Amino acid sequence: MHHIFFTMAALIASPPSFISGGIAANSSPSAWVERFVSLPGNHFYCSVPRDFIADSFNHLSLPDLPCQREALSLILSTATGGTMPPPRLEASARVLYGLIHARFILTPRGMEAMRRKHAASDFGRCPRTLCHGESLLPTGASDVLGRGCVKGFCPRCCDLYDTPSTLDGASWGTTFPHLFTQQNIRERWGPFDHKGKFQPRVFGFRLRGPEERHY
Repeated sequence: MHHIFFTMAALIASPPSFISGGIAANSSPSAWVERFVSLPGNHFYCSVPRDFIADSFNHLSLPDLPCQREALSLILSTATGGTMPPPRLEASARVLYGLIHARFILTPRGMEAMRRKHAASDFGRCPRTLCHGESLLPTGASDVLGRGCVKGFCPRCCDLYDTPSTLDGASWGTTFPHLFTQQNIRERWGPFDHKGKFQPRVFGFRLRGPEERHY
């Protein structure tokens, strides 16, 4: 595992030429983040504040990416408008933001941001009839990049569903929906599974499942 350390002094010392404006480490999102999360199809993301992104502790053990230092500077930039960065750098910034995003949503601030999006059903609703439109939570099939698109997890039936999104599931990881459920949703339902299993019947008589049949 590669340990990556950044300091604010190093980031401010030599920003890329296309970035104007300083890097302000505070609790509001940067201009780049606001633009990125507002792009069509990026509504699964929440806005990660600058202070979290700038903290080198939150970069520990992240995979090495092309132009990683410049990508971090771009994400933290407060500049608005101006020239778009080179495509390769923009692509690295998006991947880096996704990896940091996966860590942020496990924090209290991140959980609260995702709670608001979940309450608004920003991630879609469970298509299963007996879940009664339960709001889905985003999850990855893996914590590793390139292992699949983001999926929708239903906290009621505990199943996964495809989403229209093609975003990498590593931007949410495998832990988030289950930690979120334990902290926010189980209080509503109690400790048991309330998914409401469908029971087939013939002329009103319940059919036995394979495990109940004796031949």
